[in-house]
Order: sequence, then C-alpha cells, then structure tokens
Amino acid sequence: MKKICMITHSIYAPDPRVRREAEALVEAGYTVDVIALRDPGGTMRAVINGVRVYALPIRRRQGSGIAIYLLEYLGFCLLASAVLAFRYLHRRYSVIQVHTPPDFLVFVTLIPRLLGARVLLDLHEMVPELFQERFGLSASHPIIRVLKFVERMACAYADSVLAVHDRHREVLVARGADPAKVTLIPNCPDEKLFDPTRVDGRGNGRFTVIYHGAVVPRYGLDVLVRAVADARSQCSDLCLRILGDGDAWPAVRALVTELELDDIVDMPGRIPLTDVPASIASADVGVVPNRQNVYTDEILPTKLLEYMAMGRPAVVARTRLVESLFKADRSVLFFEPGDAQDLAERLVLLHHNPGKRAQSVANAQRSLKPFRWSTVKQKYLHVVAQLICSR
Repeated sequence: MKKICMITHSIYAPDPRVRREAEALVEAGYTVDVIALRDPGGTMRAVINGVRVYALPIRRRQGSGIAIYLLEYLGFCLLASAVLAFRYLHRRYSVIQVHTPPDFLVFVTLIPRLLGARVLLDLHEMVPELFQERFGLSASHPIIRVLKFVERMACAYADSVLAVHDRHREVLVARGADPAKVTLIPNCPDEKLFDPTRVDGRGNGRFTVIYHGAVVPRYGLDVLVRAVADARSQCSDLCLRILGDGDAWPAVRALVTELELDDIVDMPGRIPLTDVPASIASADVGVVPNRQNVYTDEILPTKLLEYMAMGRPAVVARTRLVESLFKADRSVLFFEPGDAQDLAERLVLLHHNPGKRAQSVANAQRSLKPFRWSTVKQKYLHVVAQLICSR
C-alpha cells in the first residue's frame, strides 16, 4: 500500500482543503499521515476518517507582528522536519504533500526527498499578497520581494505544484514557476458533506443571514454587522449568525453591543466542519463581506461555493476575481466592498423577494459545475499517481 504524508501549519479537523484531499487518498486506497498543529485541548495523535493525525504542540498566534509569525513558522518547520524524518525512516512515504503557508515549509521534506520521496506543494494562498495586506506593505518592500523569491524557489524545489484557481496559476507562472508543474485544483465543497438533501434545512422562523469562517479585519465582519443594523428597520424578522473565530472577534462582538444588536446577532465561535452544512441550510442568505485589497482581489472564497452547494443565495463583495467568475451568470448578488448601506440594500431585496432568491440559487447551480469535488478529486488523485509513477 502506498503511503502519503501531509504537512500543514493548521489544525487538521477544521481545515476543509487538507481534509478533502487526505480523505480522498484514503478512499483511493492510500495510507495517509498528517503532521499538523495541535488543537488547544486536543490530543497529540488521532485517527479521523482513516487519516492518522500527528499534532505538534506549536501555538498559533493570530494577529501578531511579522517577527512573531516568522518565529512561529520556524518553530513549526523545525519540529515538523524532525518528526517527518523520523516517521519517514519507518513509513517510507512515496509522496509528501506540503500545504502552505508558509511557502518555505516545503523545505522540511529535504531528507525524505534525498531518499527518494516525491514532493507535492499545495499552495493555499498567494503569500506575498497575504503579507502585503496583513502588514500594509508595498509590492516593492524587501519582505515582499523575499517572499516572492521563496515562492519561486519552493515551486522549483517541488516535483509538482497545486494552485487554487486560474489567476493563481497565472501569477505563479509569471513569477517563474514551471507551467508544466502547476496543476489547478480549486477549493470545492465536498458533496458528501455539503449536500442539502442530507441535513434539516428548517430555520428558526426568522430571516437568517449567515457568515462562517475566519473573523479577521480583511473579511469585513464590521461591514456586515453595520449592514444588519441598517436593514433591521425594514426586516423585522432579521437575524445574523457569525460562525468562526479570529483576532477581530472581540471588536466585532463589541460593535454588535454598541449597535444594540445582541438580540439578533449570534456569535458562538468556531463550530466543527461537519456542523457547517446544517448551519448554512438553516439560514436564508450567506454573505461574503470581504474588504477589497491586493489579497482579497485574488481569492475565491470557499464559503461562497459552500453557500451555492447548499442551495442558499449569496451576497458577496465585488472583488476582482469573484466578479470575473460570477458577474455574467447572475448567480450571486454583488455589493460594493466596505459599503454597509449597499450590503443592507441587497439583504432587504432578498428578504422581500423570494423569487429573486430562488433565481439566484438556480443560476448558482449551473455556475458550480466546474467546482464539483467529485470531478476535481479525480484530477488530484491523478497528480498523486503520476508522482508515484515518476519514482
């Protein structure tokens, strides 16, 4: 039986991309180990749907400065490198898949690679753009130039590279990646999990707006809360659920109280990935309120595809990549990024117009076809199989 190891600087259970791919490999007959971050209060070892998870005791520090981020990344890399080398001697992995960020995490595979393992680099993020947005740096800043160099070296080092959308692939190739190495594997809702026929779609009798994911400044949760405050006067049964955590959570919670919305805004924090579909199904509208910047202009939010998969209309900020993909087919409603009043108007429109909601959902089902995991999964498994054959 072929053995695969994955390395990710994230907690395994709530990471949908890592879980989708790991469980697809298990279903295809591979043995899969994952080296990941430890969930606070979780165990060091676990088996989840056939995947062996080895959790490292590195604390994740969201919202910290660059120096703290780098120290955390380096600490994880050193420990992951040691654990991987030890486990490789016993398991002899055929392929090691590295999920980023950070991009330099791929180099922890050096010893197994020298001994014959193939390396698959799975680039979840455009890291230079992520750091530009997170720390307010210009494209010409020395740190950003270093990150672009590291990205290029990581792509050159890996045997194969995965990008998450067409624009991502274009940027990687423009920065020097070998186009023959880069395969497009978009983020897709797993139909086994995000299946509206398998969950109870009954709501609480109110018009429920939902957001799920990281609660960080770039994702504009403050805009969403202000929009709900504006729309409340025209939608007496309106309520909002925010599922997730992050360094902006306290500020968003304080804004809810300041605007006197505690009675209609629920913020329970992060919930298990397996509970997300039911939460979406019980809502009426999903919102992606991203602010517009160099990073969000180049991402396709997975939560948007999950709203589509669960048959819920979506209101999304008009960022560049999302607009280029979905403007023509009218599968989502756009609002101007950062404009709470514009978002409120879209919510009111959907509240008063069930036909508009139904039409948006129908259009979305057609738009979702290129993002079906059942199809994309076969492409991913083919990449892994090719790497094994190349040994």
